[in-house]
Amino acid sequence: MNIGIVLARKGSKRIPRKNMRRLAGSPLIIWTLEPVASATLLDQVIVSSDDPELIELAMLYAKVRTVWRDENLAGDHVPDLPVIIGALERLNDLSLKPDDILVMLRPTAPYRQPEEIDSVITALQAQPTVDSVRSVIRTKQSPQKMYLYSEHMLVPYTSDHRANHPGQDLDPVCYPTGFVDAVRYRAIQQGSMEGVTIKPWISPPDRCVDLDTEEDWAEAERLALTHHWGPGRIET
Repeated sequence: MNIGIVLARKGSKRIPRKNMRRLAGSPLIIWTLEPVASATLLDQVIVSSDDPELIELAMLYAKVRTVWRDENLAGDHVPDLPVIIGALERLNDLSLKPDDILVMLRPTAPYRQPEEIDSVITALQAQPTVDSVRSVIRTKQSPQKMYLYSEHMLVPYTSDHRANHPGQDLDPVCYPTGFVDAVRYRAIQQGSMEGVTIKPWISPPDRCVDLDTEEDWAEAERLALTHHWGPGRIET
C-alpha cells in the first residue's frame, strides 16, 4: 500500500495561514492535492490539519482522507514524526504492513508533477532493502567549510573542518528539498523519518522552492506566472 501524507497546519508565523493563502490564484494546498489526484501509484492520501476550511477543501478529492490535528501537535516546533504517528493512530483501519510506503507531500514544495510522485514510489519499490527515498539537490556549499555563528566567535561546524581547501577536495554533499519523500512504514515504527538506508532522488532545480518567507513566496509567484503554471498543470 502507498499512502500519501500531507501535513498542513493552520498556523505559520512568517507567512500567516500559509497553506490556504492563494499562490498564483489558487490556495497553496490545492497545488499539492491536484497532482495527488493524478498520481497512479498512490492508493490514498491522508491530510492532517487543524484548519476546518482546509479540511473541507481536501475532502472534495476522492483519494483523500482527512484527520484533525490536535492542538498539542500544531505548534511551530513540533517535528513531523509525532504528527504522522498521531494521524495513523486515528485512522487505525489502514492495517499498514512494515514494507508499505508513506509518501511525504509538503505543501511548501508546490511545483511537483504526478509522474514525479510515482517515480519516487517506484524507486523505493524497486529496492526492498532500502528504507527511504529522499528528494535532494546537489550543493556547492559544503558543511566542511562552515562555522557555527555567534556574535563573538566562529566555531568550525564539522570535526573535519576545511575552510581553506579547494572545493574538489571536499565531500560531495546535497540537501533535502522536501519535493517528494517516501519512507517505509517500518522506519516510522522504529521512530525514524528515513531509516538507515536512504536512496537519493534528484529534484528538478528549476522547480524547487521552499515557502518559508515572504521572499520565497514572491519568487514562487514569479515562477508560476512566468511559466503559466497552475495546480496540476506544471509544464517543463
